[in-house]
Amino acid sequence: MHPNEAVVAGSSEFIDALLPLVQERLGGAPRTADTPALAAALCQGGVGLLVYEHGGREWLSVCDAIRAVRGSEMIVVAALPPEFASDVAEISSAVSAVVAWRGEGKPVIDAVARVMAAREAPTASARHTSPIPTPPAVTPPVAPVAPPPVAPAAPEEIAMDSIFEGEGMTGASPLPGPPAGMAPPAGTILSGTWPATVLSAEEGLSVVKGALSGLWPEQRLRSITESVVASLSAAEKAAALGQPFPVDAAPMRRAVGLRWQVAAAIQTLPPVGSPVDQRAVQEILEGIDQVLAELRTGSDDSVPEALRSVEAVRHALVREAIDLTEALQKVAPADVVVEITTSRKAHRPQPTPAPRPVQPVVVAEAPSRQVPWGLVIVLVAAVVGATAYHGYRYVNRPGSPVSPIAGAPSGTLGAIGLEEKLVVSPGGKSVDPRELENFRNLQKTRGAEVREILPGTFVVAPAPRASP
Repeated sequence: MHPNEAVVAGSSEFIDALLPLVQERLGGAPRTADTPALAAALCQGGVGLLVYEHGGREWLSVCDAIRAVRGSEMIVVAALPPEFASDVAEISSAVSAVVAWRGEGKPVIDAVARVMAAREAPTASARHTSPIPTPPAVTPPVAPVAPPPVAPAAPEEIAMDSIFEGEGMTGASPLPGPPAGMAPPAGTILSGTWPATVLSAEEGLSVVKGALSGLWPEQRLRSITESVVASLSAAEKAAALGQPFPVDAAPMRRAVGLRWQVAAAIQTLPPVGSPVDQRAVQEILEGIDQVLAELRTGSDDSVPEALRSVEAVRHALVREAIDLTEALQKVAPADVVVEITTSRKAHRPQPTPAPRPVQPVVVAEAPSRQVPWGLVIVLVAAVVGATAYHGYRYVNRPGSPVSPIAGAPSGTLGAIGLEEKLVVSPGGKSVDPRELENFRNLQKTRGAEVREILPGTFVVAPAPRASP
């Protein structure tokens, strides 16, 4: 078996204990997963061995989904901790072998060796007899000991010992498949409505981290991962790998996972008119909003080099949000796009301001300096949609568009929010400096300030009040 055909899944302690033993047996590093959803995704294609640490009933759904797709040809070995001994009966019907897990990897790898040897023995016997395989004469499997009706501590230990005694015998007989129509576990690439069909941002971060460590995912996810890894900055790669960084790296790690999730959603875009999981789109956009706010508040006092790295990540996230909105326009009607991109603002989580030892006035100014990214995305989406319909004539039509914002530079578009206004020059064209200066002075007399957040994009917001 090739190393890429094996997956080791579970906690970091379980992976660290099994990895050197599996490498020694297969001659290379297998794929690793730290969540049930990622393990299910990695087990597609040509994978023939899954060794996992049973951490709850969600793993039973993963085993059922794998059996539904691969049947009994897939070798699945479950390492069962004592606290989940009551699941032994259900696990035994879905896996090739069950092993008691007490922190030692050798019993687990021994069970894998016995199951693989039992699989190879019938094949060798069939080659020397007849084309029709005949089941070899083996000792009948020992039935797993059922847990006692009353569950004190001692009976559970007996049940775990019985797993050690018969852990290799279950691999000698064919395994029954799951019931017909069994659905794969939620959160995998196998089912759902777009964009809920892709892995979460946390799982995407695990995929990128594995790729940066040399463990690339399966072919289905490889092209997405390659494009994301190629676009990551050095700071993002360092944060994903857990390396030291001058500022809090947690938001940057979340940004990497979100970028992978958006890339996967765009690459798996369904045809026009397909159903869309509106809540899933909102969750992705809300996650981008939250990370943008965390990156801003967490880098206010950082050194210039770190600040430039953080700003580059923030700009990349804004582009991801715009790309996802444009992709959504290709599938859903315009009213649905507007509803998704605007309704999330009502329940968007506000970032918790970082504690500051001095100058508490800066914390009070933070809400007034909040960039309305939702409004930016909606306006950019509207401009892109109009350009798609009207093309070059719309941009160069006679006359200048009339902005709803008084005094705005000529040729600009405007949008008015509850507390802020947005002025955009179509196509990012530069505005007349003299008109812009007059516009700034006009807004200043009204108690507002004009800030340029992107080339050709200005936000008009109330000016911060001076501290008494």
